[in-house]
Amino acid sequence: MKMDVLVNPSVILKIIEATGHMEKEAAGYLTGCIEEGKLIIKDVNIPVQESSRISVKLEPDTLIKTVDELEKYKPSEIICGWFHTHPGMGADFMSQTDVKTQNLYQKLFPEAVALVVDPLEYLEKSDIDKKTLSLYRVQDGKPVEIDFKTTLTGREILTLALKNLREEKPITQSFSRLERIAEFSDILRESREHLLTVILAWNLIIALIIFTVISLILL
Repeated sequence: MKMDVLVNPSVILKIIEATGHMEKEAAGYLTGCIEEGKLIIKDVNIPVQESSRISVKLEPDTLIKTVDELEKYKPSEIICGWFHTHPGMGADFMSQTDVKTQNLYQKLFPEAVALVVDPLEYLEKSDIDKKTLSLYRVQDGKPVEIDFKTTLTGREILTLALKNLREEKPITQSFSRLERIAEFSDILRESREHLLTVILAWNLIIALIIFTVISLILL
């Protein structure tokens, strides 16, 4: 099932903030919705978990709790996938355990995706590529990497914001800045659409006036 995927950059930022100092694996739930045929990943929930250098375990009750919280506070959103980290090992692969886990998610939610992140690799490279962050689905029992876009202007904004973490700047500043940019982008988009509607309406009115004047002259 091919579907465009949009990822809010704050999702990546929250994951890096929570796991950038860890050498153990971490995992959590991706939440979002489907709008106009696109999967939009809006947020991430990182519950208490058991983890080691090469594995991580989320208790079943954390899934139930996340669903309850969504129904209560964000009824328009659902769990649309999961993320986990490969600290120092690269994000360009999924283990057999990862594949089995993703299969379960796709049975619960056919459009579910798996986001793999290597926060240590990112902090070393200060860049986003297949080794630092990849998105997957499972097809015919095998992991398939899928493309995604960010909901702002591109990966450059995300990379710039994440550099704040490497420079030990408060990452909360990045969240606020990204939210303000996102809100401003929405306002500009809505204003542009409204302006185009007004312009088209005025053009139609002017055309009708000209047509009426010409008709009167010809009479």
